Amino acid sequence: YYTIGSLCQSDKCLVNSKEDLSKIIFGKTSFEDSLLISGWSVGEAESRWAEGKQSSLKLVNNKEKTKIIIEALTLKEPQTVEVSIDGGLVDSFSSTSEFKTYSVALNRPLSQGLHTLVFTYSNTYKPSEISQSADNRELSVNFKQIRLE
Repeated sequence: YYTIGSLCQSDKCLVNSKEDLSKIIFGKTSFEDSLLISGWSVGEAESRWAEGKQSSLKLVNNKEKTKIIIEALTLKEPQTVEVSIDGGLVDSFSSTSEFKTYSVALNRPLSQGLHTLVFTYSNTYKPSEISQSADNRELSVNFKQIRLE
């Protein structure tokens, strides 16, 4: 038998999965595409660009978590990233043009179950306007990982 891929689209499937869906390590998480909702470019080897002014994803919390850990960079500064969970603004951070790890504290421990995270970006940048690239995508932030902790 060969496994071609894993696809889990329903909320019930995600919540009942035996996989650890409290994190996405881009390029290494098998359910990556099932967790991403909108505003994401194609996957790269170990990261994924957010495309446009907003991106969203789902994560499943099975234990009491109190923060979100994000490893990311922006194409160009300035870049402010607002982080919302389930429709409520949690906090924001300023991304730099080098990969850094950011910790976003939650106002209260996150309940168990499926949660929607939304990232809103202050700016988008076209690689073609910054460097010799022919890439005309409107990019915001490049993520290596997003995890609940």
